[in-house]
Amino acid sequence: MENSLLKDEKKVTRLIEDIAAAISKNDTQHFLNLTTWEVIYYDKDMDMATETMEAIELVPDNFIEITDIATTNIDLPLMKTFIDTAVATDSALQTALHDAVKGAKPFVNFKDVLAEKPAYQKKWYQYKEECYAEDAKKWLISYGILPA
Repeated sequence: MENSLLKDEKKVTRLIEDIAAAISKNDTQHFLNLTTWEVIYYDKDMDMATETMEAIELVPDNFIEITDIATTNIDLPLMKTFIDTAVATDSALQTALHDAVKGAKPFVNFKDVLAEKPAYQKKWYQYKEECYAEDAKKWLISYGILPA
């Protein structure tokens, strides 16, 4: 099957960004339309929910659900890796972040600690986006959409 997507680098980049965004959202379902290369966001509470799901069910071979990479536990391992690598030069911050992710509400605590260090906060969001983009690429490769 000819993959016209590969001929347009901007479309590939946009698709990776869209799938990375889908990975970061756990409150909705996401589907990749294999005809248009668009990521469709489905939320049962949205206005067009019934129509959206009916369109997906009408031609199910044209869609892949993105749920197998969008998990609620994806950020905690990323946070721990970020702490061990990107924050290695600031031992006080590294200790504070390690303590933050050990306790109750690790995500809130992590963000609160980083809020006091805007440069590291910016690095965190960049790091997280890069990891999500890498996961999106791996997902596309696993389905044969992008070459290995």
